[in-house]
Amino acid sequence: MDHESNRRSSFRLVKKDLLPLYLCLGVPLLIMAFVFVYPLVYSFILSFTNAHLMRPNVDFVGLRNFIRVLNDHRVWHSVRITLTYAAGAMILQFLVGFALALLIDYIGVVRGILRTLIVIPLMLTPVVVGVIWRAMLNYDFGIVNYFVRLLGFQPIDWIYNPDLALPALIAISAWGGVPFVMLVLSAGLAALPREPFESAQIDGASSWQTLRYLTIPMLRPVIMVVVIFRSYQLLREFDVVFTLTKGGPARATETLTYHIYARMFEAGQIGLSAAIAYLLFFITLGIVVFLFTQLERGDPELGASSGSILGRPPIRQARQGIAYLINLPMRIAVALIDILADALGAAMSRAARALRRGKVASGGRRERRRLGVVIASIIVGGWVAFALSPVFWIYISSVKEPPDVFKIPPKWIFTPTLHNYEVVLGMKYGTEAELSMEGVKPPLSRFREYILNSVLISGSTTLINITAGMLAAYALVRLRFRGKELVLISMLFTRMVPPIMLILPIFLIWRQLGLLGTYHGLALAYLSFGLPFSIWMMRGYLLDIPADLEEAAMVDGSSRLGAFIRVTLPLAAPGLAATAVFNFIGAWNEFFFAIILGNNQIKTVTVEILTYVTDYAILFGRLFAAAGLILLPIIIFTFFVQKYIATGLTGGALKG
Repeated sequence: MDHESNRRSSFRLVKKDLLPLYLCLGVPLLIMAFVFVYPLVYSFILSFTNAHLMRPNVDFVGLRNFIRVLNDHRVWHSVRITLTYAAGAMILQFLVGFALALLIDYIGVVRGILRTLIVIPLMLTPVVVGVIWRAMLNYDFGIVNYFVRLLGFQPIDWIYNPDLALPALIAISAWGGVPFVMLVLSAGLAALPREPFESAQIDGASSWQTLRYLTIPMLRPVIMVVVIFRSYQLLREFDVVFTLTKGGPARATETLTYHIYARMFEAGQIGLSAAIAYLLFFITLGIVVFLFTQLERGDPELGASSGSILGRPPIRQARQGIAYLINLPMRIAVALIDILADALGAAMSRAARALRRGKVASGGRRERRRLGVVIASIIVGGWVAFALSPVFWIYISSVKEPPDVFKIPPKWIFTPTLHNYEVVLGMKYGTEAELSMEGVKPPLSRFREYILNSVLISGSTTLINITAGMLAAYALVRLRFRGKELVLISMLFTRMVPPIMLILPIFLIWRQLGLLGTYHGLALAYLSFGLPFSIWMMRGYLLDIPADLEEAAMVDGSSRLGAFIRVTLPLAAPGLAATAVFNFIGAWNEFFFAIILGNNQIKTVTVEILTYVTDYAILFGRLFAAAGLILLPIIIFTFFVQKYIATGLTGGALKG
């Protein structure tokens, strides 16, 4: 009798102890249901209606919107542009990033300030990247065309030439993505065991043979994670397209995301836009599923994992069916790359044999190694200089006098001035030369107000995300319950949903609730992409903290909450700090939600900077000063979290 009583008492104690964990998980999931699931379902319902932004009456039209989408040549043109853009940028940034990762691995570990410099382009605000490159590619005053003239060529119309706009967009996107590819692959290369490479060297394998038959196969899981992550990022890209080309000229860069935006907010076709958004989602999902299938084939443990939802027979068969639909063209592309790689490898082998026959070979292996390190260092240093050139141009131009900012040839020797910053911060009016570009005398800049808006919205979003995300991640790591895998897969699922699918229903819901143009409305909307990222990222850090430490504290009389605060929280502090910084940077950089949900009442810095670049004039001085102010916190934060960037952006995908 006493034994049974003790057993029941212990059971009640366990249930009472676990109840806070279920609450920690339940509250964030309720938030996600409101800001993500409900808008997603709402968007699905709208796709079966003739809803219009300017028309109150809504009728059910069944599959008419989807049939119209499938027969719309403009939609398929945007699909082609999207796939071309994503594939081109992915291939370019992967080749450059992988080459740089190999060079860095050959040199040794890159530490401190150099690693910070390498990752800066990755963290830059996308809308700033777009407007700055638009200024740098300007036909008359752009710095790029200045160097084109120096080489003896005629200036090039990069933005308004239909044949060049898409390649320029691809190159700029690749420039921003190379650091991520390089960082993750560098980490993967550093983690590879050295014994197989030493054995291959003893057996006389060439560098190319070692790369092809050892490095690439062993690095396959990391490569696939990089490709998966960057692929769905590129497929839903909006900010750079909007700020650089706006889908032009002649729709030459009209990606599917921008096409949906134009149909949604310019033409007001809500129902049709929702249907097109689901087309984008299925394209993204199909490509990601195919890539995951390739990752699973390369990882037997992952493929044999019966506990994984993605590994269960019905879902696995569906996934393989989707993968089959796009398997053939992908395999053709892989075969073409393999042929190109063989040719490149043969050329490298011939060059290596020629080098060995030269004078350098007579100096021995140590001299060759030293020369190789010098050459690799020069190449990596050259890339860093090229990658940071837009940042350098921003800050050097921001301290020039307004008439000197857009002089061609550029004025390299000048007396620095803070005039542009004073104008942007509303301390004084611009000069007559600046004002004549607008034609009227504007009021003093309100940029300080917009900085405060961004700080308040980013700060509040970050506070909610790290608090709710930490508690939910802790519950997911410690709890065992049915449906846990479904929750985890749902967190990953949110990363594949294009923001364009959520923005319209959120806009309509917020309009009904009176949340448009409010601080809390923007902060709440930002949770739709920030909260799942925080949960998944913190889970990756918490998996490394043994539960035994908490159990020991609880045996000593501490409660579950006490053990969490005294043991887990201090150990997770670095991950929590990195997650907080990533959340702040993500909210600070956000443009798409801000420009639509701000409703011209609440402006952030990313929205305001667009006012300095129009189709009629570019206010260069103010543009560079504003860009410098926006990027300053990003660069500072990057310096402190550069060790966590690769892990943070993949959101724990490399763990567990």
